[in-house]
Amino acid sequence: MTSNKFLIIIRFAAFIVYGYSIFYRQTNEILPPEIRGRPFGKWKYLTFWDLLLQFGFFTLALISSFRWTPKSFGRLVDFLFNSLAFPVAMFVTISFWTVWSIDRELIFPKAIEQYYPFWLHQTSHTLVALLMLIELIFANRNPPSKQAHGLIIINLFCYIYSFWVLYIAITTDIWVYPLIGKLNWPLRIGFAVTYCLINSLLYKIAIWYQQNFVKHTPNSNHRDINKIK
Repeated sequence: MTSNKFLIIIRFAAFIVYGYSIFYRQTNEILPPEIRGRPFGKWKYLTFWDLLLQFGFFTLALISSFRWTPKSFGRLVDFLFNSLAFPVAMFVTISFWTVWSIDRELIFPKAIEQYYPFWLHQTSHTLVALLMLIELIFANRNPPSKQAHGLIIINLFCYIYSFWVLYIAITTDIWVYPLIGKLNWPLRIGFAVTYCLINSLLYKIAIWYQQNFVKHTPNSNHRDINKIK
């Protein structure tokens, strides 16, 4: 199977899986009854933000797989991959399983398991990173011509979410993640800054990989090798 057909299959599968995951979360209760009525619902969680982001990215990536799409559209998809889709997905997976290995009650209490389907758990916390790695390795994406632009976007995203978590805590007296609630304010600020720095590092790692391991065609901002007629 050629790499472009492989990517078409992966992107279409991701489009279906993420689309259904979002639909399932919209139409089903996946949290214990005692916390279902809390303000802001699923919009509190970075995993849900990431599901929406991944669905949007793979929708655009699937469209960009065809030769009739302009190169400017391909550059947009490349930029979205580097500046948001890759770093956010990798952070979700790395941070979730790191905290889980230390104390799962801080991030995914056992009480949730009977309500939160295993397949959705893995889609939200594991599959997101695996599919991003496949895109990084096989899609021959191009790094942005001005790396500072992508760095601004990922940091803007991170600080917006950090302030969102803070706003929820101030208005409801509930911390989205119990781990943050156990910290004092200096450590909470440090946690938010570290969160943004890690995402920036993940952005830089994707750029480094593309610069050192991806062959780019001269005077081209998007590889036609990933497209089909």
